Amino acid sequence: MVRNKAVSYAVMAMVDIAERGTTGEKPVEVQAADLAHRLGFPTAYTAKVLSSLARASLLRSDRGPRGGFQLARSPQEITLFDILQAVGAWNAGDVALSPSAPPKLRRSLNEALTKAMSHAREVLEEVRLADLFEAPAHTPEPVGV
Repeated sequence: MVRNKAVSYAVMAMVDIAERGTTGEKPVEVQAADLAHRLGFPTAYTAKVLSSLARASLLRSDRGPRGGFQLARSPQEITLFDILQAVGAWNAGDVALSPSAPPKLRRSLNEALTKAMSHAREVLEEVRLADLFEAPAHTPEPVGV
């Protein structure tokens, strides 16, 4: 299971940007410092994570004093796998075995990890960014008394 700061920051940032960007007709740009403050993250690290997401074409960035970040695609087109991959949290699952480990053990472990990673990727590709944030609350219609 992948648990690290970059993954947490990336997922929370993408959800925040998606929530803000889907409330109106015009996409909303989010500045790294504002996002960091809102989420309680260090500004420099937040900017680094946002840059990684932009390099992966998940975010679009505009430079300058009024610049910021916005989604590059709709929340329905961005998967949880995309986000993990953007921050380097997805790799082949290399396990460091001792050089003296028997070849059969190496092969068996490699086969098991490859199969597990394939299944995990399938699951992560099914989860869309849109699934990670709540839709606006539905107000029930008044019932006549």
